[in-house]
Amino acid sequence: DGVERLSLKEIHFNKTPMVLPPSMLDDSTAQRLAIDKLKCEQHWQTFRHLSVSERQALQQKLYQLYSTQEFAEKTDPEQMLYSGFFDEQDKRLMVQVRQATPELLSSEPFAFRDPRLKEMLFRYRARNFPTSLSLEEQQRWQVFCRMRFTVREAQASLTLDEFDERLQRLIADADTTESQKDLLKQLTLYADKLRQRL
Repeated sequence: DGVERLSLKEIHFNKTPMVLPPSMLDDSTAQRLAIDKLKCEQHWQTFRHLSVSERQALQQKLYQLYSTQEFAEKTDPEQMLYSGFFDEQDKRLMVQVRQATPELLSSEPFAFRDPRLKEMLFRYRARNFPTSLSLEEQQRWQVFCRMRFTVREAQASLTLDEFDERLQRLIADADTTESQKDLLKQLTLYADKLRQRL
């Protein structure tokens, strides 16, 4: 497509790929996750031994990439966790929420000060105690899930269609083993079930 791309991978909080220290990646874990530890070490050594001019060139590329990039403001409370800390009163209420029964969760008006927490409480109930939801709340949750799974602008990390595309690409990849393909096919079936429920 005529666009030069940096051979770098951007890393996000709470998303894959993730970064771990080498001490957390023992041989059995590396094998299970199909991670080539030798290749990782080679990449690290290459990066570590960049010359001063190569490091400066890399820094300049990164600066150009991120200085012109505008990041959309996060409006989803679950993605705004780094937008400020919760005060002590809200923290005490959070402890009460974790200890509450489903019945209490649906009837107690937890008076959070932080506006993010009201929506987060609703989602907590929907995910963990769906029977605590009223009919109206069940419909609201259904709409939320449908939007999150199907509309990129709903701040989903991955829509179902994008998930399907990635699965099919991985299944077709010559480097994917048969056991990995079986797992990917199971994920495809799971995505199909989710789609039917929407």
